[in-house]
Amino acid sequence: MTNPDQAPPRARTDIYFCLPVDQPPVRAALAWAARDLSKTNPDKYHLTLRYIKQIDRLAFDSLLVAAAGLCQKHQPFSLALDLPGNIPRINCYRTAASQPLKDLQADIDQAVCDLGFPPADYDYNPHITLGRQPDQTVWPVEPASWRVDHVEIRQSDKKLEINPLLADFLLGQP
Repeated sequence: MTNPDQAPPRARTDIYFCLPVDQPPVRAALAWAARDLSKTNPDKYHLTLRYIKQIDRLAFDSLLVAAAGLCQKHQPFSLALDLPGNIPRINCYRTAASQPLKDLQADIDQAVCDLGFPPADYDYNPHITLGRQPDQTVWPVEPASWRVDHVEIRQSDKKLEINPLLADFLLGQP
């Protein structure tokens, strides 16, 4: 885990667990698919696993411990882009919901609920947000896949070019 001593910079802040999309061929494919959308920084491409609103320092510290333990029990796996599309209010690229992805997301969701946060008020729909203009075109791309080997926790801040990294956990590593 990197950045283990870093915590949300404010007393209460929004955070999210995510799988980064950091392989250049996949990022290039997504940038091409989003070429007609307003400029989006490819460094922000990620697959959200769980969003948490208004977490405080104590809950964040507990979440770090839980995340470290659950990431140890999951092995790296591969994901592939599935289909371009729109989810209300956003353009996105969906990813195939493989069993390793479903299991990891379910464990993270359970850890969040175990800390007293309410369950998500939506069904999990794995996607990479490309822009927030649902009436514009997201282009199909050739199949692109990437190896998932770590989970990040980032602070959510739409005003920033890159959301601050708060923690990074390798899958399958003690």
